[in-house]
Amino acid sequence: MLIPPTADFVLTSPVEAKAVRLVNILQDSRAYINVAEIEVYGTESAWTFNPEPGNANHLADLRLDGQTIGVYSSDQSDYVVDLPLGVQRNPVLQAFSRDNAASVVQQSDTQLLAGGRSLITVTPADGSRARTYSVLYRSFDLRELKITRPVKLDYDIGERFDPRGLQVGAVYVAQDTGNKQVKPLLLNDPELSITGFDSSMAGRKIVTVAYRGVNANFEVSVRDTGKKVINEDSSGSKKQHLQPDGCFYSTLAHSRTAEVLISLWVLLLTVAVVAVYMARRYWSDQR
Repeated sequence: MLIPPTADFVLTSPVEAKAVRLVNILQDSRAYINVAEIEVYGTESAWTFNPEPGNANHLADLRLDGQTIGVYSSDQSDYVVDLPLGVQRNPVLQAFSRDNAASVVQQSDTQLLAGGRSLITVTPADGSRARTYSVLYRSFDLRELKITRPVKLDYDIGERFDPRGLQVGAVYVAQDTGNKQVKPLLLNDPELSITGFDSSMAGRKIVTVAYRGVNANFEVSVRDTGKKVINEDSSGSKKQHLQPDGCFYSTLAHSRTAEVLISLWVLLLTVAVVAVYMARRYWSDQR
């Protein structure tokens, strides 16, 4: 049969009292014990002890996302938490009282949005003086986007957008100090969008880069060179693009051989026209 461990505490001097309060000081050292029974013996006649509520109004632990907040101390009431750049919600706050019978109430003015302050009120079980803890979330607000324009800004009709060299940074400003910090963004970030590029028609195009409600623009130019542009899609197949006149042209038409043939054809047509003109004039003079 397993006998549970017991501990005896003997007072070195007599104490006259009508009540006894037991406090587990081991909680401050993160050590927890389970107590099944407490017996108090007196030297006088037997007393009947009725448990009374405690007056502890301290927290035993304060956690953010399951981790103890910074350098925690039950005697420290105010805490400041610096949130990472780009975070949109405050971490989950958990407060554990030293006395399980005490009432712990949390209030927040941010509704889990980034920033603001949370208050934790600990009311002891006996209803005596309460204690309030404060957690201030120091966050950065997204104000603007900083853009380094891509290398390629001039396009022919039908060309695809070339993002090489394009860099985007989110500019955050601290709520309390106004200090700025820039967070680099990846172009494949699902919250980042690039719109406005259209190479189907010539002209200046405004390309818009947007991220979490803020945006920035840069300009590209699409020119009509009269050349056919062939792009390959992801499957490797080639796609032809129409010329401005709406016709497809063979690749041969852009070779030097084709240019020579066209020139000869034009010359022959010119000679034929001149010959017809001279013949008409000769017969006119004969009449």
